[in-house]
Amino acid sequence: MRELFPPRNARENVIPLINVVFLLLIFFMITGHISNADPILITPPFSNIEAGDVSAEKLLVVSEKGEIYFGDDKVRLTDFVHVLKSHKDQILTVKIDQNCTRDCFMPVLKKISETGFKKISLMTLQAP
Repeated sequence: MRELFPPRNARENVIPLINVVFLLLIFFMITGHISNADPILITPPFSNIEAGDVSAEKLLVVSEKGEIYFGDDKVRLTDFVHVLKSHKDQILTVKIDQNCTRDCFMPVLKKISETGFKKISLMTLQAP
């Protein structure tokens, strides 16, 4: 009786599989976007205004309890102006929690005005 399929080699050729895995790796490296996580978990407020793409050179995060984070570091309100003045030539992006009240955010806003930043943007979520 004649065999329908030729016998397989004991050693399979894995070069095509390696090529596919390598191409997938390159694809994910090019298309993926790695960014730093916020130091604390907050939910920004919603906004109906459609904004352009703003790059967050320096990110200021304000929690609902009034905790302030600049980058990954927690900053006290008293040291706030000193820390931010050295970065005033860059863009400051402010991300506040939607549950942060006026009494919580106004002292931070006053301190930001003392620093001399030329460009400040507020990070919000697009309203549904």
